[in-house]
Amino acid sequence: MSHPVVHGKRFEPFYLWELCDHWSYMVQSYVKCCNTVKEAAEKVIVDIRYPFYMGQPDDKHDVNYFHGKFCKTIHIDYWAKASEVALVKWGDCEDGSTLFLACCRALGVDAKSVYEAFGVVRDAGTGEVLGGHAWVVVNNRLGDGWRLYESTLDSPPSVYPRVDDIAKPYRVSSVVYEPWVLWNDEEYMELPNGYGLQGYLDMKLSDKESKAKYKCLEVAWSLHVKPFTHKSPLKSLRWR
Repeated sequence: MSHPVVHGKRFEPFYLWELCDHWSYMVQSYVKCCNTVKEAAEKVIVDIRYPFYMGQPDDKHDVNYFHGKFCKTIHIDYWAKASEVALVKWGDCEDGSTLFLACCRALGVDAKSVYEAFGVVRDAGTGEVLGGHAWVVVNNRLGDGWRLYESTLDSPPSVYPRVDDIAKPYRVSSVVYEPWVLWNDEEYMELPNGYGLQGYLDMKLSDKESKAKYKCLEVAWSLHVKPFTHKSPLKSLRWR
């Protein structure tokens, strides 16, 4: 399936693949200190702060060209290119995941071995939708299969969980990740168990981003893996 054109998430319409600009100077510079996918994941988790303000996502972007002759505002849920996230060090789940996707591609990971997923996360006990979400799955070169990488944690875990089938829902402790779309700079797939990209775009902000969702994710990952101790300053307490 060809990459869709997305409207309303940047100042101009764009092909989805354009977000993963792994060939750009900013991404190449950002990832040059990393030797492995795991190191890149740790760097993104530590570096990229989530744009919460007063308990709500603060993803407003403005552009003003030619002394006000062209002005435009994206009030919520701006989708940044990987190079932009690497520059500003701020971004939500789509942005952090896109940067990590681009880092993997810049490190030489084949396009068939890494995808960003758009979908929802659910409470594993009740099945309740906690919100729309984006994450990355990578097929490890060591031969132990696909693993799930979460970019919005406060600190990197020591282990990333295995995923048996990246096209189906998979569980991390108390949370179920349900993918609707898988994509990278070369491929785009809408999965039969989901609502596709349009369903993801149509979700209300309150359904996509909330304190509760990220708190549940943080708790789920803390139960699933042993916390990782990193020497660099962390993004502590983004939503508290």
